[in-house]
Amino acid sequence: MTEQQSWQDIAQSKGMTYLQRLPEAILEGQFLVHNSVRPTHPLGSYGFRAWLQAQDEHLEPCDCGWTPELGTHYRVKLKIPVRDRAARATDFA
Repeated sequence: MTEQQSWQDIAQSKGMTYLQRLPEAILEGQFLVHNSVRPTHPLGSYGFRAWLQAQDEHLEPCDCGWTPELGTHYRVKLKIPVRDRAARATDFA
């Protein structure tokens, strides 16, 4: 199995559909998710990716303000606890 196939298998198992543009509405049972890159327009620029998928335990609501017209969207939970992220940010100041 190639690396590309393995990513396709993961995406398919989660019901993920990568977006080239924003949908007009989110269908019931689907969740709008983006990666940890700062949201940009158009989708796909500067590493920003968004997709639709079914809910799973790795998602959390996102409060970044991206696409308020589509309601709540989600991000993939980071594995670093918030207190550790704040401490690490000051390490480079």
